[in-house]
Amino acid sequence: MLLSQNVTETVVLNCCMEIFSVIIMIIILMSNRYYSANTHDERLFTRTLILIIVTLLADIAGWLLNGRPGTNVFYCLYIVNMIYYIFQILASMEWLRFVYYHLYRNRIPAKIRFTLLDIPFYILMLLVISAPFTKWLFYIDSTNYYSRGILSLPVSIIEIIYLVAASVIALLSANSTVYSDRKREAYILASFIIFPVIGGIVQIFIYGCSFIWPCVTLSVILSYINTTNREISVDALTGLNNRGNLNRYMQTHFALEKDSISALIMIDINDFKSINDKFGHEQGDKALSAVAEILKKISKGMSVFLARYSGDEFV
Repeated sequence: MLLSQNVTETVVLNCCMEIFSVIIMIIILMSNRYYSANTHDERLFTRTLILIIVTLLADIAGWLLNGRPGTNVFYCLYIVNMIYYIFQILASMEWLRFVYYHLYRNRIPAKIRFTLLDIPFYILMLLVISAPFTKWLFYIDSTNYYSRGILSLPVSIIEIIYLVAASVIALLSANSTVYSDRKREAYILASFIIFPVIGGIVQIFIYGCSFIWPCVTLSVILSYINTTNREISVDALTGLNNRGNLNRYMQTHFALEKDSISALIMIDINDFKSINDKFGHEQGDKALSAVAEILKKISKGMSVFLARYSGDEFV
C-alpha cells in the first residue's frame, strides 16, 4: 500500500512539474509568435519551443499510462515513448541550429549538418521504429510498465552532446567578439546547458523523478528574457542602443554622476537622403550599419554609451 502511494505521488509530482512547464512554454510560444519579425532564427526558436512542448506532453502521457492494464494502454505506451524519444533529440538538434544561426547569421554547412545531424537522426528513427521488436531503446513489459533498453543511455548522451555543442559554439562566439552586448548574449546562450545538467544529476539521485525537461524550460525562459530585453533596448538594424534605452541611461547616469563631467556628442550622416533616393533603402540601411560599426570600433575600450537616436542620427 505504501509503495503504491509513493508511486502515485511520484507520478503526480512529475506530471505537475511538466504540465506547469508546458503552460510556460506555450505562453512563451504565443508571445514570441505575436511579437516575432518572422526571421529565420526566430522560426528556429519557435520550432524548438514546439518540439520541447511535444516532448513534455509525451512524457506526461507516459507517466499517466505507465502500469495501467489493458492492450490499448500497451500500444499507447509504445507510441508516446516513440514520440518522446524522437522529439527530445529533435529539440536538441534544433536548439543547436538556432544557436549557430543566431550567433553567426548563417546555416550550419550542409556537409556538417548531414554528418552530425541527419545521419544520427536516421539511426535514431530506426532504433525507435524497431523498439517493439529489438527492445534496444526501451520496452513495455507484460504489466505495461516502461523500462529502458541498453541503448537508452547512449541516446541520452547524444542528446546532451548536442546541447554541449551549442554551448561550445556560443562560448567561441563570445571569445571572438569585441562587443559587450553580443558577448553577454553568447554567454547566456552558452549557459543553457547548466540547468539540464543539474536536472540530470538530481534525477540520478532521486530515481523515478523527471527533472531534465522542466530544467530545460528554465533555460528557455532565461534565453527568452535575454532576447526580449535585447529587443526592448537595442536598435534592430545597427545593434546600438535605441532611443528608449538612451533616455533610461541618461536619467540613471545624471542621477548617479551629479558631480562628474560628461560629454554628449550627436552626429548624423551627411546627405543621407540622397543615398536612399539614388541607391535605395537597402543601401541606406547598409550605410547606417557601417557607421554603427565605425562607432563601435573607435570607442572600443572606452566608457562610451552608443545609441541610434532616430533616422541617420547617432548619440
